[in-house]
Amino acid sequence: MINDTFAHYRDLLNGVLAPTSDALTWTVIQPITGAPTPAELLERMGLQESDMEPARPVDLTGELEEGMFIGRSGSSFVVVEPNGYQTSLQEVLLRLSTGARACSVFWGVTTPGHLEYAVYGRLVTSLAIHSPDWRYGDQPHALDEELTVLEQVTAHESGHPDLHTAAAMAVVEAATGVRLDLDWLAQPHAMVRREAKVPRPDLPSGGVVELDPDLDARLRLADPSVQALAVQRAVTEVLTQHELLNEPAVRAGLELLAADKVTADPPGLTGCDSLTSRLRMDYVAHRFEVHPDQDPRRARWQAAQALASLFTPHGYDVFQPLVHAYFAAGDQWPSVRRALKALLG
Repeated sequence: MINDTFAHYRDLLNGVLAPTSDALTWTVIQPITGAPTPAELLERMGLQESDMEPARPVDLTGELEEGMFIGRSGSSFVVVEPNGYQTSLQEVLLRLSTGARACSVFWGVTTPGHLEYAVYGRLVTSLAIHSPDWRYGDQPHALDEELTVLEQVTAHESGHPDLHTAAAMAVVEAATGVRLDLDWLAQPHAMVRREAKVPRPDLPSGGVVELDPDLDARLRLADPSVQALAVQRAVTEVLTQHELLNEPAVRAGLELLAADKVTADPPGLTGCDSLTSRLRMDYVAHRFEVHPDQDPRRARWQAAQALASLFTPHGYDVFQPLVHAYFAAGDQWPSVRRALKALLG
């Protein structure tokens, strides 16, 4: 069954969708707690009914139109965007999944393909279609069974990107039960030609706002002197965790901090042959052997980078070292944030 589904999308991409097979977004929205009206759905995508005009994705001559096409398949909404990406934006996908679930696959000419699954306004599973083992979200393994076909293609056909896109579309069908086929593409649907915009949440720039919004907010409310102390504490914690305290460059950097002598070029910590550079090169040489979040080489590099970023010239984001500390800490981040919360009171 799954092999037939994969073959269907491979043929579709090589056939009627071939003109836009290099860049496509396909999203399925399945209402659960009440069906939104078409106007409500459009609003979630940053559109209005006045933006709509009827059109067939594939016209009577067999030519593919370009635009955002919005239609139905049973009780589900279907959005197809040849050379478009609006519904792949996370801020849009999460809005579309309010009271519903939404599954979207996207790839671009220069952008790696991505598949995302959201339910009730939360990102459940997110992954790059060329690296399906590396999954993120609230429940990274929620689509394990559906992703089998993509894993098989990745294991055996890594040199054929079109097969990855076909397999990713097969995953969307397996997850939602909705098929995209020539019959749907030949039917008239609502079409939008203009670029839509959805306001992004009002977030401060920099810091760990995306990684740990609670801690970010607490830090920004604290006195600047406490902020600096908390950031340095986090850096020291991850340096200790990765047994880097005895490195000469680390010792020199910590001594400068203790003496309140912040310099843009701490000895042995930055530059081509520095500790940070060597650790980075070690990570790059072995990247993709394991998931980055589980790679101790990346964690050690990030710990050194956290210290190095404390010495960046004035004007740089004061919370940037925390981003590196977050990735250095890995599973130990909860203990680091507890230490910081204790300092913040």
